[in-house]
Amino acid sequence: AYGKIDRDPFEGEKTSKIKDNDIIEKEVSMKILKRDIDTNYHLNNARYLDYIIEVLPEKFDFETFECAYKKQIKYDETIKVSYGSKIARIKNEKDELCFIIEFK
Repeated sequence: AYGKIDRDPFEGEKTSKIKDNDIIEKEVSMKILKRDIDTNYHLNNARYLDYIIEVLPEKFDFETFECAYKKQIKYDETIKVSYGSKIARIKNEKDELCFIIEFK
């Protein structure tokens, strides 16, 4: 019905090039709560930012940001949330990068 696509559907699309090379200034472990999951028992996309905000300093100025979702996070997982001068990230229990955000 839809036919075959003869090209890469993402050709020409900009993909995230955020580098996880910022020095960690603070890291906090947190447990994913029931209130933060979606119907698939994954962390709701909007809640990733809520967890990031918890580790940022009170006066953290930025004009814009770019973020990338790398790996799903599930209910009841323990995550590590950290930030540096321009980068914040969330890693899972296996130390795999799940979410990264670059502040500009």
